[in-house]
Amino acid sequence: IVPVADDPFFLGWWTDNELRWANEKNHILDTYLKLPATALGRIKAEDFLIQEYGSPALPADENKLQDARDGFLEIAVRHYARITASVIKKYDKNHLIFGSRLFFTPFAWKNTMPERMGGFEAVARGAKGYWDVISINNYFDETPLERTRKLYNAFQGPILISEFNIKSANKDQWRAGEADWDKRARISVAGYKEQIPLLFAEPYIIGYHWFPYRNGRFPRDNNSRPGLVSYKGELREILASAFQELNPRVEEIHRSGNAN
Repeated sequence: IVPVADDPFFLGWWTDNELRWANEKNHILDTYLKLPATALGRIKAEDFLIQEYGSPALPADENKLQDARDGFLEIAVRHYARITASVIKKYDKNHLIFGSRLFFTPFAWKNTMPERMGGFEAVARGAKGYWDVISINNYFDETPLERTRKLYNAFQGPILISEFNIKSANKDQWRAGEADWDKRARISVAGYKEQIPLLFAEPYIIGYHWFPYRNGRFPRDNNSRPGLVSYKGELREILASAFQELNPRVEEIHRSGNAN
């Protein structure tokens, strides 16, 4: 931290990446309750349940269970955010805290939300006052305006799209060669041109980052998003042209609130 604490070109800090806080499958409350009986995390979780629901066990009622998970998640995130923010501010009082980048699409690339939005809102409430910005990694193939608006309402602060691309269902297209990468790049460009204007028309969106910059030089699983630079080290002109066309308009879109 210290070497960049006074750097005027440095913007801020992420504290972590894609912690699965809002994941219903292995929720933090459920996980803590499986710890040894003497573990501090389990003690805190059971104390919370006793105080709120009169029992150290998870509520059987589905609505109460969801509320319990959200309530404990908010407490856990607040504790995490307070500690990480205090450490950063101890050594760097000049830059922003972007928080832990949220994995905004745990189970679906569409804007259908099979996982509850409540978990993300609980994260935002817990981080409020400690993080300057909420960061989200966004790989939807539909613009997630409902989600970002709910997140903003819970956080009441700016949102940074810390990763953006259109996720491909085909996770191994590297093996199909650059022709298939080109096909995927065209899908990503279409999604980019549709989604970025709509997102930047929202007053709380402050920026986005295309991910990845470059695709790996060797084939690997889950390598499904086209980078600005191909695995051969060549610029993907279709992406570069899209950025050159849209990026000059982004500030005006943001000022006017008009995506058209």
